[in-house]
Amino acid sequence: MTEWWRGPGTLSRRELLAWAAASGAGSFLAACATTGSSSGPSVPPSGSAPASVIDFPKLTREVKVKTIRSSAVSWLWAPVDVAVKQGYFKDEGIENENFSLGQGDNNPALISGAADFLLGAPTSPMKAVAQGQDVIVVAGLVNKYASNVVVKKEFLQRAGITRTSTFQQRANVLRGLRIGTTGPAAAPDLLIRYICSKAGIDPERDLTLVPLQGAATGMLAAIEKGQIDGFCLSSPTSDQSNLYFGTDYLFNMVEDPVPGIETILYICVAAMKSYIERNPDIVAAYVRALQRALNFIKTDKEGFKAIMAELFKDSDPRVVELGFAGNYPIYSRNTIPTRDDFTKNLEFLRISLSTTGGNVADLDRLSYEKVMDPRFGEAALRAVGQS
Repeated sequence: MTEWWRGPGTLSRRELLAWAAASGAGSFLAACATTGSSSGPSVPPSGSAPASVIDFPKLTREVKVKTIRSSAVSWLWAPVDVAVKQGYFKDEGIENENFSLGQGDNNPALISGAADFLLGAPTSPMKAVAQGQDVIVVAGLVNKYASNVVVKKEFLQRAGITRTSTFQQRANVLRGLRIGTTGPAAAPDLLIRYICSKAGIDPERDLTLVPLQGAATGMLAAIEKGQIDGFCLSSPTSDQSNLYFGTDYLFNMVEDPVPGIETILYICVAAMKSYIERNPDIVAAYVRALQRALNFIKTDKEGFKAIMAELFKDSDPRVVELGFAGNYPIYSRNTIPTRDDFTKNLEFLRISLSTTGGNVADLDRLSYEKVMDPRFGEAALRAVGQS
């Protein structure tokens, strides 16, 4: 069986060069080739017919696909890892290889053809669509903005922060601090900017946002060496930092979310529209496997915990326990990306990007139909049901 995840070194030289070209250029480059493409049946474009009349064909062959995500291990990617471990992808005729690139925004890897599917926040494909790229969300997996903000305990103590502290009191702690993120306009960066905007803080002047490579490894190394005062990233990294490096939660986004985004689509699956049109059977099979994984998570809590414990087998058991307790509520019940998901993320993106001084008018080009395709989630729900 394919490993649950692999590092970027396992991508071919051609794929890495294509991704690097797209990323290094500072723009999104479209490419025709994709690693899992086929001459399978085409499907009408999104919005051309109600989801209920689309009958996606079953896979008649075994296919290999590549999925890109920002980090190797995280509770955020659990539905995909469960689908691999439980054999749901295999049952659907898919061999899925997961790759991590250690950075926040991996749209270029998808657009350049180095990957078939992209895991991440919907704000990432939304930005790409606003810039004229044909990236579209085909499934939703996590409905909590589960990247947490942790800072050194000394700053919390100095500000007198307790469990009853208000949002404004917590947000004010950020003033003057160096906060690590996974890069400009990536999900953690946007969350800090959203918090600042809501609290009347200028993220460009009142604190320092420090972009770091290496995802979890980079964050933990930076906090240990005193290069940053806190960071924004998901569990288990936030839990590890609290256990080992003297930080604590400023915002635990599951237990104590930032007002206005208590529930919001956070982790989704995106693909290129051209790939979807060439390979509707692959996309439908992929999303069916994910719906089965979500069903398993909801109906077999202990089984899910056992899978994640194996995934985190090299971690401190305390990290696994903390992560499971804090993250079990974050998963969606079904994979359908909804209009409400689009509306909430658009507002979040508009508020966050307004702090950069950029042209948020580009967001006016976006619509639900351009950004999200619910047909595969609808089909998966009809095929395997919902727990």
